[in-house]
Amino acid sequence: MKNNEIALVVTCETKLDFKVFQNCYFIGVERGCLDLISKEITIDLAISDFDHVDESELKLIQEKALNTQILNPEKDFIDGEIAIKKARDLGFNKIIYVSNPNLRHDMNLANLYFAFKYNVEILSDKSLIEILNPGENLISFENLQDYAYISFVSDTSTDLSIKGLKYEAKNLKLEPYSLQAISNCFIPYQDGLVINNHKIAMVLTK
Repeated sequence: MKNNEIALVVTCETKLDFKVFQNCYFIGVERGCLDLISKEITIDLAISDFDHVDESELKLIQEKALNTQILNPEKDFIDGEIAIKKARDLGFNKIIYVSNPNLRHDMNLANLYFAFKYNVEILSDKSLIEILNPGENLISFENLQDYAYISFVSDTSTDLSIKGLKYEAKNLKLEPYSLQAISNCFIPYQDGLVINNHKIAMVLTK
């Protein structure tokens, strides 16, 4: 296992610069493998049923990846979830799941589901989803100022207070998957503070 115990599960082609992730364990899924190859990133594990690549692309993936696992197309979990489970089985403490939103709303919903179920970060070209654990959570302007919109989504009824962002709230009862706490934003050069009694997803969008 690589030193920092972070796994990146890359499921699609993106404009992201993966070289900023030093010593990570890279798992490629479907065309995410081709994205890693094009960026000269070593694929530690390629895992998928590979029904979205042609024969020549699959051959290239098998040549470049250190390990390749071809899944049966008839399975109980989608490829991305199997890759997340594999990363957890390998013992990685932090998993970043790279997936760009697309026209398939079911797959977009899957990203939020993965964030809640497996506590993974969901990263795309223009967005980031992070889980905020119960308690006080600092929202750092310095680290996150590239994102224009900040939304909070719960999967269970949650008490939520927001301080220091443009729209503040005190003891808001945030209902599951409601729109009560979306489209917030930073006040320039000021950190935000979120207080929640159950875990919630913070959705950041550029």
